[in-house]
Amino acid sequence: MFRSLSLTVALSAVSLGGALACQPTPETQQLKREVVAKYEAGQREAGHRLLSRFGYASTWAAHEQVTVTAVFDSRERGMTLFAERKPGVSSSGDMLIAIPPGTRFIPQTKGGEAPQELILARGAVMLMGSLHTTETTAVPVLCTTYRRHGPEAGVRYTLRMAEPGSALDEVAQAVCSGTRAPQASEAALAVWIASGSAPTPAQLGSSSYRTFHTPRQPVNRSHVAGAKRILLQAGLDLKDFAFFGQLTPQSMDSGEPSQGTQDGRAVDPEPTPAPAPTPTGASPQSSPRSGEFAG
Repeated sequence: MFRSLSLTVALSAVSLGGALACQPTPETQQLKREVVAKYEAGQREAGHRLLSRFGYASTWAAHEQVTVTAVFDSRERGMTLFAERKPGVSSSGDMLIAIPPGTRFIPQTKGGEAPQELILARGAVMLMGSLHTTETTAVPVLCTTYRRHGPEAGVRYTLRMAEPGSALDEVAQAVCSGTRAPQASEAALAVWIASGSAPTPAQLGSSSYRTFHTPRQPVNRSHVAGAKRILLQAGLDLKDFAFFGQLTPQSMDSGEPSQGTQDGRAVDPEPTPAPAPTPTGASPQSSPRSGEFAG
């Protein structure tokens, strides 16, 4: 009986020791928090400098010991990332895999119209504990254009980085900054504008552009002010984008297009008809503005 009890205690101790060995070290956990904080502060390069101090930590693009793949999850409306140690890499020791702002997701499809590319909406860091060979996490993403259909469940994506210094890269960093994510429709419109693939202001007023994030709330003119704020936060000049060239200085927030443009093209203004005489005792009736979007 005593021998059996001793054996049970010994096996429990071994099991507990193994479990503790799999737990990430406090140093690794602290490094993860610090890198995420840098991303939220809009300091991506500072986060990368932190990673470079440790041989087990790097971004997904520079990591020599881990591969990362991605699959779209329609239920979560985000991307599921799978990290795996490369063949021959020892499973002892922690691993940190950073998913920095500016990470793009390119669909791996053959034939037919490919779903659109996506871009990371929040920087993340994957932590793979000692004795683990795989790790999974979910991250939010945004579509980069309104011209293609939304992502489909189960589609695999290849990870790439946006071109450093490009408008899309700068906006991606701005979207990922802050402790709270920006409003999804505003962020989507900012990304569309930065990638040169946004509806015109006139189209925003007459059509419904729903994202997979907010299917019940289409992107419309009410989101122009928020998108403008994100672009300015990214340090971009609004005059570099055709979208804002179709707005007057007074309509930069409302999104009302200039009267001389239609779907992004200059048009000759129509002559204003003379107002009909108002009968005595009656008041003129107001009518909705042309192209105004309801809802």
